[in-house]
Amino acid sequence: MILRVIIPVHNDENIQQVNTLLDYNKGISIDRWKEITFHIIKGDFRGRSDAMNYGSITYCDATDHVMFLHCDTKLPMDYSKNLYDYFINCTIPFCFFRLLFDTKEQLISPYIIEHFVNNSRKEPYGDQCFTMSYSFFRENGMFPNTLLLEDVIFYRKIQGRYSLDYDNHVIDSNVVTSDRRFRCKDSHISDITFLHLFSFQTPINYIHKSTSLLLMNHLL
Repeated sequence: MILRVIIPVHNDENIQQVNTLLDYNKGISIDRWKEITFHIIKGDFRGRSDAMNYGSITYCDATDHVMFLHCDTKLPMDYSKNLYDYFINCTIPFCFFRLLFDTKEQLISPYIIEHFVNNSRKEPYGDQCFTMSYSFFRENGMFPNTLLLEDVIFYRKIQGRYSLDYDNHVIDSNVVTSDRRFRCKDSHISDITFLHLFSFQTPINYIHKSTSLLLMNHLL
């Protein structure tokens, strides 16, 4: 089996993060995978969903597996073994890791998110490294052409189609992602994340609600 890791980036700061990430992953064994390759996707894309779709089309063959990795997310040392074991035995070729933030400050927000995602709400985010067979990704329409929440919308679609059980598809190992969204005063990503956790609206209604929140924050 071959795994293609797609990493969308937006600016030079992201490139520096990716270089650090790639240096880290050089020391991790690919286990029984025939090949694991990392592909940085940078360009004039409308949003992250477009970049990830483009990266998968460009680098994946029909029989490959694909992982969508955020540039500020670190994979666990045993990720290759765990993924291989999962795909050898799975019936639905889609999985993700447990979520952990690299919180170094006294911030309560990341801990709340971790608890709700891993234990209560059990609806994953793209930070958890959606990984699947490329054929499964194509069969299910790839990521939607939206500026926000492409990961949530994609998961909800396949969850409804295949009646996914979170616990059957989560890899029992943590990815560690940045808590920058909770530390940056000018960022509204944390507002979006919290709103989603406590929202049981449809994806379209939720996007409308998120947009209203962003506008409100700018006006206050």
